[in-house]
Amino acid sequence: MSNRRPCDKDCEHCKYPDCVYDGLDAEDYAQFRELDRELTQSPATKKRVARRRAYYEANKEKEAARQRAYREANKETGYSKFTDMAMNFSGLVRFCTNDLPPDVIVYFLHHTEVTETGKIKAKTVGKMIDSKLTLEGLFSIVLLCEARKEGHRFITQSDGFTTAKSPMGMFEPEIDNDLKMVDTVIREYWGLDPAAGKEEANDEEH
Repeated sequence: MSNRRPCDKDCEHCKYPDCVYDGLDAEDYAQFRELDRELTQSPATKKRVARRRAYYEANKEKEAARQRAYREANKETGYSKFTDMAMNFSGLVRFCTNDLPPDVIVYFLHHTEVTETGKIKAKTVGKMIDSKLTLEGLFSIVLLCEARKEGHRFITQSDGFTTAKSPMGMFEPEIDNDLKMVDTVIREYWGLDPAAGKEEANDEEH
């Protein structure tokens, strides 16, 4: 069975006088999806998307170099690679904080572990990393997810045995495990632009 199209879709120079081809291929669907996005996005969302694309184009070589350096460092043996890994992670957080657009929020998700002193913290690859870097110290907000019979909850403040923390007045001590709600509260607290999904919903309501 041949999957060749009946024509090349160049209707002005069609080789088949009786051609009635009206099918759609992957390229057509991609064009329609792009057109749908252009028609449904709000002006603010279009501006944000354009800014992020411009940022990516301006920094893609730097990011590629960073990724290559990370892969090379992981091939090394000895204690020095743990220092490098800690510094690289710290650099990644600084990059997200200082170099990304101000309305971009980056979420880091980690498993947890219990230390010898009974404290719950973000899990790393071992004590060598922990000796070089206090992971939670790089962030202004640390939420701990706790599983209970009635469901999952976010702990927003430490009881002395966790590393959970958040700015004063941002959250209640415990909140629903709802990252969308968390994102909305953070943006309102710091006066950031609403997330794109919320903006578009508001545009439709008005």
